[in-house]
Amino acid sequence: MLSLLPVELLYEIQLYALSSDLPLTCRRLYDVYKSASNYFQAQYIFYHALTDHRTNTCRLIPPSKPEGKPQLPSDVYSRVLRYPLCSLPVLHHIVNYFKNYSYDHLLIGTNTPELPRRLFRNLQLPPKILKSTSNTEDPFGWSVEHDPLPFLQVIYGEPPSSYQPLSLPLPPPNPNSHSGYALTKAVQLSFVPLVSFLLSRGALPSCKDGLTMMVAIRQKDLGMVKTLVERTDYSSFASGNGSTKRRRLPDRLTVTAPMLRMAVKVGAQDIIDYFMTEKRVIPDIKTLYLLQNAGKP
Repeated sequence: MLSLLPVELLYEIQLYALSSDLPLTCRRLYDVYKSASNYFQAQYIFYHALTDHRTNTCRLIPPSKPEGKPQLPSDVYSRVLRYPLCSLPVLHHIVNYFKNYSYDHLLIGTNTPELPRRLFRNLQLPPKILKSTSNTEDPFGWSVEHDPLPFLQVIYGEPPSSYQPLSLPLPPPNPNSHSGYALTKAVQLSFVPLVSFLLSRGALPSCKDGLTMMVAIRQKDLGMVKTLVERTDYSSFASGNGSTKRRRLPDRLTVTAPMLRMAVKVGAQDIIDYFMTEKRVIPDIKTLYLLQNAGKP
């Protein structure tokens, strides 16, 4: 039986088969592949990402010169990041494999990788803790050490001091992949450190008609609403007398009448006041009707 073979041979079989079903055939194979080293998992993901599974052919691009190296497909980094097995130690091995091939085209800024949904799909709120005076924790229990923040910091080229940077300067993934899925999930769970990180990397709360903003409004979270709307950074400009002054950058998105209407529907009075007083949002007829009937029995 296959399960009786030595572990080393089972590894070779899986690297040849590249089958996601093989580990599920029996308990021993599941345990063997689940406990496999980061090196083996990196090999599996890398070869899997290089395979066109419809035709069972390799997706490497032949070299243009006889002495050249085969070229990696342009989407290989995006494909690698999608695998649940792709932890940080595994990713470091995979990036080292890139060096054995022609990879310069992967480093071009226009070749933006995709930010995978799998990093955010199963996020769960941590046990709520008392509000801490620490700068790394918030009232919901989130901190900068919670996944997927360390992983994101590494792939965006900002690794924490305790983490090793990638050995190649690969371009950062698009934070607005999948219509801003990452930011929406972070807001849904009030994951403030993750929200702040994604916004700093260019995530747009205006994606999908401002869905992220609607989520924050439904949660009646004025602080989150302000975080999504207002920028905290400034740009510098020269004044007439030669000195340099700071100018506040424009808001990330324009607050709209439907957003105000949502705030009225959920009874978020502080958000209503913020929209109408500070952001000068003019309510439409539907919103005026809701305001008029608010509080009536």
